[in-house]
Amino acid sequence: EVFDLLPERAAYWRGRGALLIADPHFGKADHFRASGIAAPDTTAATLRRLSAALAATAARELMILGDFFRARPGVARDVVGALQAWREARPGLTITAVTGNHDVHAGRPPECLRMDCVGERLLIGDLVLRHHPEAEADRFVIAGHVHPAVRLHGPTGQSLRAACFHFEPRFATLPAFGDFTGTHVIRPRVGDRV
Repeated sequence: EVFDLLPERAAYWRGRGALLIADPHFGKADHFRASGIAAPDTTAATLRRLSAALAATAARELMILGDFFRARPGVARDVVGALQAWREARPGLTITAVTGNHDVHAGRPPECLRMDCVGERLLIGDLVLRHHPEAEADRFVIAGHVHPAVRLHGPTGQSLRAACFHFEPRFATLPAFGDFTGTHVIRPRVGDRV
């Protein structure tokens, strides 16, 4: 199978015509604001980036590898309204979502988003799509959850932390798609690709 890794922090599965993203965490800012913590609204920017990736690839399907919403307080009226308007503009797009750890607390996405929620694991041929990057016998796993990043160092001591795709022998981990998610710096082992 051939996947194009996109700078939008998404992967395009050529053979299926599907765009894969992980951890969009919609409503995270609303969740923080409900707790009295100031946070920027990132829903519109995240949807613009998602729209650009879909347009660039002409994907017919969107596959979400968990954590569509951050938490129940993030399923706010303005967030759902923005998602619904975005969804209504793409009636032919098939959306499939794998359940992530935050989805358990946030609940199923509203029916108006017309998403097929398939549980913790989706098997397609020899590939397994899931939220947690756990190896499976005889199958390659594509997952999210970790929000992988690398720290790059320059010759004069400067450094940069950047989201990345992380490939290990038995699975690949996609970067977090959401704009307000944070990252986890990984330490690649021999044989890994970043």
